[in-house]
Amino acid sequence: MKHLFFIFAMCLILVACQQKEKSIVIETMTDTTTLEDVPVVDSVGYSEIDYLYDAMYRGHNEYAGTLVVDKDYYIKNKFQRGEVVFFKTPKTGQKNVARVVGLPGEKLEIKDGKIFINNKILKAFYAKSMNNGISDFHTYQKMMKANGNEIIGENDWKEYFHRNLKSVIIPKNEVFILADNGWRIQDSFELGPISQDYIEGKVLGMAEDY
Repeated sequence: MKHLFFIFAMCLILVACQQKEKSIVIETMTDTTTLEDVPVVDSVGYSEIDYLYDAMYRGHNEYAGTLVVDKDYYIKNKFQRGEVVFFKTPKTGQKNVARVVGLPGEKLEIKDGKIFINNKILKAFYAKSMNNGISDFHTYQKMMKANGNEIIGENDWKEYFHRNLKSVIIPKNEVFILADNGWRIQDSFELGPISQDYIEGKVLGMAEDY
């Protein structure tokens, strides 16, 4: 009898654990408006910036060449998630390009290379730690081997793809920006949220004659 009671009790515990696991559901936040392809636009009336760095590469030399920047855009418009911006790096003054991923008042956190906004996982093509469009180490490793290349600093790459950042509340008049090819520049992963005063304009796309 005791044996049967023990089995019954263990079954109840197992069922309770399974129900608890089912109840742990991570909510998502989806960006369905940001275009993955880089627009080609007429630069008349806007500024042209020569940008030859690979901070925004996702496998096809994205945002490399002559960029069209609207330097007055944020005078009348609010920042939106997914927008690509031209900015001045605090302290160094270096000009660079990155993407807005976090907005004022939001709580942002990075877990295992994935971006969370207000405890919701962000679903978007840019919402993971990437290198040239690849967002996991094993795929990157296969690609490098297929091309006959050796991975230098293997542990560093593993850490990058699974990087973490403690939660931060983005202050008023600041934004959290990340480069798509995040390891290439100083962005908010290293600097934290930056003042909107450092944002010099919205990148509209590539110039027609780039």
